Amino acid sequence: MLLFKTKKMRFKLIMLFFLVCYSSFGQYAIRGTVTNENNIPLRDTHVHIGNQTTTSNIDGNFLLENIRKGKQKIYISYIGFESITETITINKDTVLNFKLKPSIINLEESIVLQAKNTKTESSNEQVITTQTIEKYSNQTLGNALKEVSGVSILKTGSTIVKPVINGLHSSRVPIINNNVRLEDQQWGTEHAPNFDVNTAGKITVVKGASTLQYGGDAIGGIVIIEPEVIKKTL
Repeated sequence: MLLFKTKKMRFKLIMLFFLVCYSSFGQYAIRGTVTNENNIPLRDTHVHIGNQTTTSNIDGNFLLENIRKGKQKIYISYIGFESITETITINKDTVLNFKLKPSIINLEESIVLQAKNTKTESSNEQVITTQTIEKYSNQTLGNALKEVSGVSILKTGSTIVKPVINGLHSSRVPIINNNVRLEDQQWGTEHAPNFDVNTAGKITVVKGASTLQYGGDAIGGIVIIEPEVIKKTL
């Protein structure tokens, strides 16, 4: 009985030995370097083979161990470069060097068209009438804008008048004249919009969230001035 147990134990040890040898046999190391086309090492490049993953170091070097013998897929990727996927045959320790090409993405032109002019709930537009513009023809733009509901003025001189919307003025209430933003009221309270009211054909005050389409700083509101159209007669 003791002899039988001894033989059984010896058999188990032999089988364990062969199992360990088999598991370690046929596994190899893959090392290499990843660079760009100018031979500059690419750090933190993603390298993947089977269930093994690693990244390259500061010199572009990488190492993958315990790779099984046979055909394996290797995947190389790095942000801004074209990825590489190859099938390689592993039968010994192997050195693989890769050069990645920059990834060039051509974006097509995008055109946004609006079918019709619609107002949303977030839009609050008020237009100054032609009569109001004529009334303030000898005064400043700020004086004309105070006729709009919710708009007050900041006056520091006879001709230095700024519009104030929701307590905000200057750069928080941009003024756009004929698609050009006026910048002459941004430097201090002593600077006001340098604009002749008589040249305006239409003045619109926009308040609400829709002002952000004109700029991220249009928090208080925005004043849009369209020039007067002069028709030529033949």
